[in-house]
Amino acid sequence: MCRAKKLSPGAATMSEPKVYFDACCFIDMAQASMSLPLNPGRENHVHACRSFLRAARAKPADALVYTSTATLVECLSVTDMTDPTNHQKILSDEVQRLFKGLLQSGVSGVVSVATTPMIAEGARDLRWKHGVTTKPMDSLHIAAAMKMGCTHFITTDTLKPTDVTQLAALGLVVTSADKIATLLPSKYLQTEIPAKGTGVPSRAASPAAPSR
Repeated sequence: MCRAKKLSPGAATMSEPKVYFDACCFIDMAQASMSLPLNPGRENHVHACRSFLRAARAKPADALVYTSTATLVECLSVTDMTDPTNHQKILSDEVQRLFKGLLQSGVSGVVSVATTPMIAEGARDLRWKHGVTTKPMDSLHIAAAMKMGCTHFITTDTLKPTDVTQLAALGLVVTSADKIATLLPSKYLQTEIPAKGTGVPSRAASPAAPSR
């Protein structure tokens, strides 16, 4: 069972960013925690994802970060791309601990959103009523983000420009985390070192500016 982080009244104010992490965010963070190569340009995105989680763990919270319980079935492995001609999937105990720490520990900062019938209908209606042509799993994530009132859908997956435009018209901006890191207070705009075995940042290192 996925244990969602409980929200208490006044946990965050209306001015704090409400963002949704696609499954690829957790895969990238786990991959970085394993010291494995990332896809080009992902480093700043990973740093920003960790900053959003740290802001979400603050008391009171400086951000709210959501993801679907369906993310559990997508976060199964990381990829060793050291040999560009022979990528290897890794499903080790360490990888499993990282994903459990991020998604099921209840302390990473992520709020888990159950896939209810209402969210499933919302995913369907993205196509029926709004012409959004994303894949079914992506539509479930997007519908969950909209149900929770998120303003930004954080992903490094490539969506069709027409879908990105339509989602923006519906109030949901599709972006990578580094492009909106400045929504956070300046104290979070820094590189962090993940605690071993959890994927959760434990202390700050040198400052790192978000990508523009």
